[in-house]
Amino acid sequence: MTTPPFTRLIIDTSSEYSLIGIAQNGKIVSSQIAIHSNQLSKEFIPSLQIALQEAHVALSEINEISVGIGPGSYTGTRVGVAIGKSLAFALKTPVLRGFCSLLALLPPLKGSFAVVMPSK
Repeated sequence: MTTPPFTRLIIDTSSEYSLIGIAQNGKIVSSQIAIHSNQLSKEFIPSLQIALQEAHVALSEINEISVGIGPGSYTGTRVGVAIGKSLAFALKTPVLRGFCSLLALLPPLKGSFAVVMPSK
C-alpha cells in the first residue's frame, strides 16, 4: 500500500504578480503566475482552480499551505495571507507557513542572486 503524496499549496500575492504553486513531495507539479492588476479578489480563485486541475489534485488533498509574507505590497500580502488562512480553516489544514516572498523569485540554480523590485 502506497502512502498518498504530501501536497502543499504555495501562495504569494505580495508583488504585482500572483503566484500559485502545487507541490507534491517537494516537487512543483503545477504553477500559475499572472499579473493581477489589483484584481486578486476576482482572479485568484479561478487561477487556483486551474493549478489544482493541472496537478490533478483536489482541494481536500492539500496537507499544508505556504504563504508569502513579503517584502512587498502590504495589501497584496494581506490578501494572500487571508486566502491562505481561510483555506486552512475551511480544509482543517493544521499547518499554515509563511515564507519570504523573495524566495519565489529565485531561479533554480546554485549561487548568489539579487532581486530588484519597484518599491513604490
